[in-house]
Amino acid sequence: MIKEKRLRRIFEIIPGLLTWTTLGALFVLAFMRPVWVAVFVIVFDLYWVIRIGYLTMLLVFAYRRLELEKNTDWLKRCESLGEVDGMRHNNIYHAVLFPAYKEGPEILMPSIQALENSNYPKDRMIVVISVEERAGSAAWENAIRFKEKYKDVFKQFIV
Repeated sequence: MIKEKRLRRIFEIIPGLLTWTTLGALFVLAFMRPVWVAVFVIVFDLYWVIRIGYLTMLLVFAYRRLELEKNTDWLKRCESLGEVDGMRHNNIYHAVLFPAYKEGPEILMPSIQALENSNYPKDRMIVVISVEERAGSAAWENAIRFKEKYKDVFKQFIV
């Protein structure tokens, strides 16, 4: 047990140690080998510019794809598939899980209302709020209140 704690502590120290060593070495080397430091800083900056450019490009692609898919009527598309592997779309039930610890009603309510306002048939949605036992009685009371409020909206509302 002590060996594991010591090993974990070493791994926790490594990132900070590397950061401070790099900064300290750059400071010391700036007086001894300023050209090396200049080259390192330029290469480091170029690396981050390329990385940020790549990330930005991926974000733009993802946003464009989201804009294309946002207007898709998935229920109609699902209905148009007909029977796939012996199953029809109206035989599929969706279980929506909400793991909750100490989230208040102001956190869970918008998600449940979004399900209620969706165009998917509510009689094929099973909503589950799973509350940890250590969350305390307030979390359980909130979940029970949600169950009472939405029990007739969805196929099942399980706490």
